[in-house]
Amino acid sequence: MFYKSQMQMLKKDGLTMRDYLTKMKNYYDLLATASHKISDTDHILAIMQGLGDEYEFVIIVISLKKSSPSLQYVTSTLIAHEGRIAHKISSNDL
Repeated sequence: MFYKSQMQMLKKDGLTMRDYLTKMKNYYDLLATASHKISDTDHILAIMQGLGDEYEFVIIVISLKKSSPSLQYVTSTLIAHEGRIAHKISSNDL
């Protein structure tokens, strides 16, 4: 129960997307080790729950997919979006 609550309370905040996803996966793996495997859908929902407003558009796109998105699709989409955010910020700084 502890790991499940930690997973649900985890926020991206100042973490890189890769670090955030790694922490989330560690909780997912610890739950599986404790014989409490959660579905990929619940894993994806936990990931999206911890994201900030700058990911709102991506969350909407993922949520509106006709078929259930794979965990790989979600993680690669979020990492790509983080890259676009970083590029936009660096372009604005110039």
